[in-house]
Amino acid sequence: AKCSPIKLGAGQGVTVMNRFDGKVALVTGAAQGIGRAVCAQFKTEGARVVAVDRSPLVHEMAGESMLTLTADLERHEDC
Repeated sequence: AKCSPIKLGAGQGVTVMNRFDGKVALVTGAAQGIGRAVCAQFKTEGARVVAVDRSPLVHEMAGESMLTLTADLERHEDC
């Protein structure tokens, strides 16, 4: 398995396994807070991420290995 260092500051680092290489993670509530942090961590660990939120802020994260979608998942008829 591949390993990559994560910089914590002042020369410190932690080795994280790329345990999500070749995997896709679906994260809801992804535009802000915990959801946004979860997306970032999945991407750091090698996952391709589908980030979904009802807020258009989610599109700020669009890029390589990150697909962003707006949807209100509380209302399934709108999806």
